[in-house]
Amino acid sequence: MKERKISRRDALSTAAKVAIGVVAAGVIAGIGGYYAGSQVAPAKTVTETKTVTAPGTTITVGAATVTEKVTETVTKTVTVTGPLTTPAVRFEGATVTVACMAGGPEGPHSSVLYYFKDEWEKLTGAKLNVIEIPFGELHEKVLTDAITGAGVYDVAKICATSLGDLVVGGYVECIDDYMKDPRFPKWDPAHVPEPVRRCVTWGGKWYGIPNDCDGIYLYYRRDLWEDSYNREEFKTKYGYELPDPPKTWDEVRDCAEFFNGWDWNGDGEPEYGLCQSLKVAAQAWFKYLAVAACYSVLPGPVVDRYHNVFHFDPETMEPRINKPGPIKGLEMLIELKKYGPEAMIGWDIGPSWDFFVTKGKAALTWDWGDIARMAQDPKRSVIKGKLGAAPLPGSYEVWDEENKTWKRFDRPIRCGNILGCDWFYVILKHSKNKEAAYHLCAWLSAPEQLFKTVTVIWGSGVDPGWRIHFPPEISEGWGLGNLKEWVTVGGYDERDAKAFLKAVYEQYFKSDTFLEYLKIPGASELMDSLDIHINEALVGKRSAKDALDACARDWERIVEERGKDQMKKWYQESIGYGLPIKIKPD
Repeated sequence: MKERKISRRDALSTAAKVAIGVVAAGVIAGIGGYYAGSQVAPAKTVTETKTVTAPGTTITVGAATVTEKVTETVTKTVTVTGPLTTPAVRFEGATVTVACMAGGPEGPHSSVLYYFKDEWEKLTGAKLNVIEIPFGELHEKVLTDAITGAGVYDVAKICATSLGDLVVGGYVECIDDYMKDPRFPKWDPAHVPEPVRRCVTWGGKWYGIPNDCDGIYLYYRRDLWEDSYNREEFKTKYGYELPDPPKTWDEVRDCAEFFNGWDWNGDGEPEYGLCQSLKVAAQAWFKYLAVAACYSVLPGPVVDRYHNVFHFDPETMEPRINKPGPIKGLEMLIELKKYGPEAMIGWDIGPSWDFFVTKGKAALTWDWGDIARMAQDPKRSVIKGKLGAAPLPGSYEVWDEENKTWKRFDRPIRCGNILGCDWFYVILKHSKNKEAAYHLCAWLSAPEQLFKTVTVIWGSGVDPGWRIHFPPEISEGWGLGNLKEWVTVGGYDERDAKAFLKAVYEQYFKSDTFLEYLKIPGASELMDSLDIHINEALVGKRSAKDALDACARDWERIVEERGKDQMKKWYQESIGYGLPIKIKPD
């Protein structure tokens, strides 16, 4: 949209001459306000009040940008005419079938579809058919349906590791034209964090409708950290203040060791320093990458051969998984494992979440945003109001592959991540109801539905990260969210919400570099190999180096089998090779 500039006189004359869309109380009032204006609905006029201070103030909200020179505080009520939209389109008689991870009516991702099913069907006249598929079978079944042209699914909610196979095979729709079509619900691509945008795009084109903003964060028991006895004892033992939050993995190790093996919650049993899901063929490789990234990804202004890359040498496709950085990360994970229950080597995420949130038996963990949401659920949480959260810790040293040495920094270097699946919707090429399918996906990612998804639907599996989710006070004024709504609508403890949202914002937008997301064809096979070999190290069958050497040999074979030149092309495209790295928000 072209920027509109008006003078102070014009801005403060009659209300009819001004187009300033400002929502009181921090831009989002209730789940209406900004949200309602983002749906496909008739244009409407609303009246709001805004206090403007400071010379040269520029206000950009909704449909217009207003630049005015103000030498004194002026309070003015103005009338805003919303952008013209067309009435909601109808798809009478159409059925949209969605393939998603099996979770039932209350489980991750499938619960969102069940929650909104009746409302969307009433809105459009179409029917929504949900087909649940176990996580381990989802990629294969969607890809098989696409390859054979069976046409069972119109939409799939996929893990980002699946995108390469689907796009390269020509099995999913590019949605660029749908995004411009005024008939469909609106979601703003500019509100999506850059790393997530890269997950859903390929070669500069949009193929996925973003929904989830995955990322692994550090969680810890704020009540334990604030306890004066614990603080004194920690300083006596380690010679420095109990870090709140821990800023390096060495500090995490010290904290885990300190809180391990004694009864700090008064239940008569010893508690643990940490808990984690380390089961093979589950989530362990995500949790490993969360630790290893800060030792391995050297920051720099551009994605080049030696900066802002992790998995491969972008010029040769030599695996980097067995370089000193990833090896140090696996050695740290092996060390951290000592301070949790032995059983966690066989845990998927469920038992680990339960151990931290429901039983309150661990002092810290690193995990997805689900932890923060579940911690607020009175039916399953004993830690509401006690949750500390932070971006993942960093390292003072990062491996420099170009110079074959450890590069030392004067502060911890943090590597942001979107580890997880960053689940999003794709429309299959063979769908006979593509418009209805896109309408559903866009509607689910429009602000009103998305806010409910990340707050009200406890088991949604969808995490926040869009601009609309962050209150201005924790996002340096950038966010359009309202902390109060997280409390009154989402049921969050205010301190918990503030800590969590600040952690998400700082990890997405204030990290020094970012761990690339591996979404090239063959990504699932590559990660399966990593999963198997880190498990060998965790159970003591191999050293960290031997395990990752074996993984590197597997990766070399996979690259050769798929064609090194083609894999190199896909890898460079997927990581934005040669482009400036973008972390700070627009």
